[in-house]
Amino acid sequence: MLKYSLIFGLLLGCDTGPQTGEQASTLSCIQGWWVSSSSGHCSACSVAPNSNPECAQPDCQQFAFSGFTRDNLMTDGVLMYSATSKTISSVGPVARRGFVVNEQNKSVEPVGSKGVYTCTGEELRGAYSYDIRAPANIAVALANSTATGTLFRGVSVAQ
Repeated sequence: MLKYSLIFGLLLGCDTGPQTGEQASTLSCIQGWWVSSSSGHCSACSVAPNSNPECAQPDCQQFAFSGFTRDNLMTDGVLMYSATSKTISSVGPVARRGFVVNEQNKSVEPVGSKGVYTCTGEELRGAYSYDIRAPANIAVALANSTATGTLFRGVSVAQ
């Protein structure tokens, strides 16, 4: 956790997204890119063959991500990141699905899932997860790499 925090703390900073004040809607709160608050070593690198550039680096970290758009589309998956290589790669294909906003409960439910997320602007909480806003440079890389496909490898992360 500390290593993960240090890595992302050194990046461009955290985008707090479109939320402005306490009156922001659940939809505007959840929009943007999120990463899991905990990470681990890149266990996917042990699966041969793996040519992701992050695997060659000692600082490779692996964690879940998700993104939400204003037109109710959710994208999620697992990625690898290395500050040394300044790249991200997907671990398997990313998934896309819709989600339903419940303003009364201030929650979001992905279609086909029993999970419910609540958003505070800086935190996205599920029953068994706790995500934080992705740093701006990771968010840009995710938006660009997931827009046209379901797999990405060695996508540059601007510093």
